[in-house]
Amino acid sequence: MINYEYNEKQLTLAVFQTYPDDNLSAFDVWQFLIDNESINEETTLIMIRKAINDLSNNNKIIKKNMKVLGLNGMPIMGYTWKLKTIKGN
Repeated sequence: MINYEYNEKQLTLAVFQTYPDDNLSAFDVWQFLIDNESINEETTLIMIRKAINDLSNNNKIIKKNMKVLGLNGMPIMGYTWKLKTIKGN
């Protein structure tokens, strides 16, 4: 049996490790994983948000004060996160 939650968390962390200097939203991560066929389009954005929350709680990534527009430019603002480095960002 595949542990999808673990898999999504590892894939999400890999995206942040690929772009260590970038502030990324949940949508950015989700779109990257879809584009690279790491997840299928049925994987919900909520699952990526959960993975980001878990990674943030485990001090792997840090939440930034920068917000971005939601999906398709919707006015819903979403936070961004960045890979936590030795310097602490």
